[in-house]
Amino acid sequence: MVCVLPVLAADTVKEQISAKNHINVQVSNTDGARFDLFHNNTYYIKFDGGGLSSLHITNNPNEPFGQVTNTTSSSGFFYVSDTGGRGFDDDLILMLAVQGKVPADFKVNIRSDGYRWVPVPVLNQPPDLSNMTYTEGALNETFTGSDFIYAPQAWKPAGPENYPLIEGEDMKDPANTYSLLFVDLNVGALGSNSNLAGMRDNGAAKVEYSLENMTTKAAFNIYSYNDQSNQGQGISWSNRVSDTGSSGYDVYGSQSLSDFTPSNTTTLDPASRSTPAHPRNGNNSGAAPTSSPASQHNLGLVDTITGWFSALFHSLGLSGSP
Repeated sequence: MVCVLPVLAADTVKEQISAKNHINVQVSNTDGARFDLFHNNTYYIKFDGGGLSSLHITNNPNEPFGQVTNTTSSSGFFYVSDTGGRGFDDDLILMLAVQGKVPADFKVNIRSDGYRWVPVPVLNQPPDLSNMTYTEGALNETFTGSDFIYAPQAWKPAGPENYPLIEGEDMKDPANTYSLLFVDLNVGALGSNSNLAGMRDNGAAKVEYSLENMTTKAAFNIYSYNDQSNQGQGISWSNRVSDTGSSGYDVYGSQSLSDFTPSNTTTLDPASRSTPAHPRNGNNSGAAPTSSPASQHNLGLVDTITGWFSALFHSLGLSGSP
């Protein structure tokens, strides 16, 4: 007798992410994670404080502090930039959040261009130009609805509790839940504090997307992995999507046009766009200065304290970091 077992739909086994930090998330790349430390295509999200000021999504690599872009275009591109004191990120992980249940015929092609290097085995030490390679098409892969591993939820992994997925999100509205897809972009990002000159797109990574059969709303977020940092090995950085300094890239489908506000594309005041010259102490600071001390305090208090202690250790001739 032949016993035929029922095939369960993918949705029946999907679960939400279990916690805001100290978790592993799985990427859906065919080739798996670039830095597969756990041999299961996952990255460790640590995120113990800070981490929301140095990594940005921008539509112009000459505007590294980024902006929030709302669009109805099913294809386009954006850049990932770094303004932190460390000046670099060894690898970038893209998170695509699609509102509600992902249609069976959904597709998204993701292509990335940027610099690749072997992580330097020294704390907070950026690579040399001679050890970096700019790679076009480091990732060029199409993902479908079955690649969304995580069930709909309203928040993204980060240091704060219940941190939103998209700027202006009403997290109390049960309709505002998003299925999550994590993709290893296979490139890093570098900023001005890497002290490297002559980089293409000022060291930013370029991400191109093409969506098919996406009728609701999609939000692109970015995370970065670092091999050697004051936060340890793993992911402790993402783009801010709440309050001053927010950046993101959001696509509105036909069913979400009532929420679409093209004028909602925001950016920081151009007069505040100078990159702060931090010592390379591993802090996550990198927010553009503002005229409000309270805003600066909220953007980077934990990171700034870490920087002060690191500088103190250095001045006393002590090794290590707080």
